Amino acid sequence: MKTFVRKFGGLLPLLLLPFLLTSCFDYVQSVGNKNGRQQIYYKVTFSKPLMEMIGENTQESWLDDETLESFGNKASLRNIDTDLEFGAEISADLDPKSLNPETDGELMDLLPRVSGKKCLIPFMPGEKSDALDGMADSAGEETGAMMIAMLSTLKARVLVDKSLVPKMKSACFIGNGVEDYQIPFYDYGPAWCLEIPLNVLLERESYQLGTIVVTKK
Repeated sequence: MKTFVRKFGGLLPLLLLPFLLTSCFDYVQSVGNKNGRQQIYYKVTFSKPLMEMIGENTQESWLDDETLESFGNKASLRNIDTDLEFGAEISADLDPKSLNPETDGELMDLLPRVSGKKCLIPFMPGEKSDALDGMADSAGEETGAMMIAMLSTLKARVLVDKSLVPKMKSACFIGNGVEDYQIPFYDYGPAWCLEIPLNVLLERESYQLGTIVVTKK
């Protein structure tokens, strides 16, 4: 898991070059809860042709053997490698009561937590994308504005099954001394779809980006 997140943080800055910002990155996450079991899914992929264009090695597997074996048989980790994209995905269908905090801590960190009307959903890339710190400040004013505008067109999507949140009132990142960042959401039938513009990842000092706070009606 650490490798999965670290590679995301290391590659994303390269994608901020203006000519690489169209359809180069895809992030999908879903969470659900059925019959007392929790279902989670994470997928991060990058455009292989564009990565090769900027000199990134796309022949090396995203997840090494140690990472693939780190969750044992409790989760499925798979490298994605096609002609057009590369990356990785993680999926699991778990009984939370079967997990041991001492041995399954990393896996438990991926699970949503429900407390009353609140559902706390881990948001993996935003949590540890240290490489994004200060990028907007270091860019020139015109370049920085263009970068932020282009990032706003790229979205991470988080699907929240209605088995977990039947009726959604709001979704947000908690603000650090500022107003919370409200995340737009849409009714996809069996699930709610949260769409998170990637420009918010440049504001880690303002918001607690590691957790999405969903409030139920």
